[in-house]
Amino acid sequence: MHGKSRFSPLIELPFWFVVLSAAIFFFVPAYIIRPFKYQSPRALAVAIELKQQAPLATLLLAAGALAIVIAMWRGSSRSKER
Repeated sequence: MHGKSRFSPLIELPFWFVVLSAAIFFFVPAYIIRPFKYQSPRALAVAIELKQQAPLATLLLAAGALAIVIAMWRGSSRSKER
């Protein structure tokens, strides 16, 4: 895999979308909720809502990522058989 992917962008793009979406549930609240820094009420409300939804969202996104990885894995094993 010397810099070039063997997988179609149709399967890679959703995988990276899921990974980045999961990261957002961690990094946005971590960036907004900082001690001794001003947080606007609206930004704080968004951060707290994301933090509350993060466990379920992370679980669902991890299941989606796992499904995509399994599809990629099966696809790669089929290409080796040819």
